[in-house]
Amino acid sequence: MLTEELHQPEPEDAAVNLQKIMRSDVIKLFYVSKSDWEGAKQVALHFSALVISGTSMRILNEHSILWTMALLIHGFLLSFLFMGLHENVHGTAFRSTQLSRMFQNLFGFLSFRPPTHYYYYHWAHHRHTGDKNKENITPLKSFIHEG
Repeated sequence: MLTEELHQPEPEDAAVNLQKIMRSDVIKLFYVSKSDWEGAKQVALHFSALVISGTSMRILNEHSILWTMALLIHGFLLSFLFMGLHENVHGTAFRSTQLSRMFQNLFGFLSFRPPTHYYYYHWAHHRHTGDKNKENITPLKSFIHEG
C-alpha cells in the first residue's frame, strides 16, 4: 500500500531490524563501549587539527605552494565535520544523550546541515536495513545477509 511506503520509521524500527541480523551480545558490546571521555577526546583532536591547519594557512599566506597545501588539509578536515553530525545522530559518539545532542547541533551548524532534518532523512535511509526483501542499499552478498 502507498501509505506504508511513505511511512518514515522511527529509530526504534531500525533497532528491531538490527536485532534480526545481529546477535544481542554484539549489540550490547557497542552500547557498553560508548564513553563520554572517548567522544570528548575525538572532538578535541578534530578541533585541534582544524586550529593547527587554519593557523598554518594564516602563517603560510606568503608562500603560495605551502599555503595551498595547508588549505587542502584544512578543507579535508572541514569535510569531516559531517562525521560528527552523523555519529551523534546515531548516538554512538557519547554515552550521554545530552552530549550527543549538544554536539549533534554543533556539528550540524558547522557543516551547514540542520540536525533535525538530517536525523529524519538518515533514519529513512536506514528504514529497511537488514530486511532482505526491502533493502536496496546493502549488496545482497554482504556480511549482513550471511547465514
